[in-house]
Amino acid sequence: MDEGAHVYSGGKRPEFAAESLHQTAMIGTPDEVSERIQRYQDMGYDEYSYWTDNGMTHEEKKRSLQLFVDEVVPRFA
Repeated sequence: MDEGAHVYSGGKRPEFAAESLHQTAMIGTPDEVSERIQRYQDMGYDEYSYWTDNGMTHEEKKRSLQLFVDEVVPRFA
């Protein structure tokens, strides 16, 4: 098996297990994502980049970005 395949399945890399990703990535409801971003803001961070590179369709990515713009961004404006 190609070593790169472990990135997507979790494989032997615990940081890519679903539970770990949910704790470290900005995955969740607008409230959950806002809470995580707030923690970074409390540490002094003042910029955030939205990036998605996953198996979602183009329409799903658009919907995700729109949700972020409508529900999360206004909390930090």
